[in-house]
Amino acid sequence: MFGKTVRLGRLRNPVSGKMLTLAIDHGLSYGTQPGNEDLEKTLQNILKAAPDAVVLHKGSIENCLKDYAGRVGI
Repeated sequence: MFGKTVRLGRLRNPVSGKMLTLAIDHGLSYGTQPGNEDLEKTLQNILKAAPDAVVLHKGSIENCLKDYAGRVGI
C-alpha cells in the first residue's frame, strides 16, 4: 500500500490534494473522434492547461508524449 500512496502522491496537486486526469483513450476503441484527428496537436493544447495526468493507449503515449515524459502523469 505504501508504494501506491507514493505514486498517487506524485499525481495529486500538492496544494489542493486533488487530481485532474483527462482520459483520451477512446480513439482506438471507437475510432477517431471529431476534433481529435491530430492527437499530438490535441495533446499539446490539453497539456497547456497543466492536468495532473492523462490516460492514453500505449501506442499514443509512445508516439505523442515522449517530449512530455516526467512533466505529466500517465
